[in-house]
Amino acid sequence: MGHPINGDLATWEDVAAEYRWRNLLVGNGLSAHVWERFHYDSLYDEACNGGFLDPDDQSLFEAFDTENFELVLSALSTSIQTLDALGEETDDLFARYNSVQVALGEAVRAVHPELMDFPDDTRAAVRAALREHHFVFTTSYDLILYWAAGYGETFSGFKDYFWSRGLEFESDNVEVTGPATRIL
Repeated sequence: MGHPINGDLATWEDVAAEYRWRNLLVGNGLSAHVWERFHYDSLYDEACNGGFLDPDDQSLFEAFDTENFELVLSALSTSIQTLDALGEETDDLFARYNSVQVALGEAVRAVHPELMDFPDDTRAAVRAALREHHFVFTTSYDLILYWAAGYGETFSGFKDYFWSRGLEFESDNVEVTGPATRIL
């Protein structure tokens, strides 16, 4: 069957049954779907109103006509790499990158829900969807994925590689045995 290559993005419903999807990439989209305040516009508003983004930071968002932190951070990273390749000074851009990155973290922290705000049925549904995959890769900055994985059976069936020496990652201890969804 297959989805035709015609320039349109297929919906999940169109392609879900076409293949056994063993891996899943979870980003801010899941978080924003579960908690509206994780949308970039909400995070940007919180960062501005909370004083986390200074006027110089805000001017970068305005220059790119965006409220998307990832776009601004990516542009700063590219600029740093370019100037570094040309042998130019990058300290100011590194400082700006760090400032925007910290502002994002502070905004996420400020709008983050409490566990009791995350309904049990939503946690159960997200958990069930995650368990259908062998690997789950996450780029999210919040606890939504972990709260879902820990729902009901307290992380049964999930491994995140932080299981020893006070929940620290050990690169020489990464073998996972048995059926488990690996979270990275």
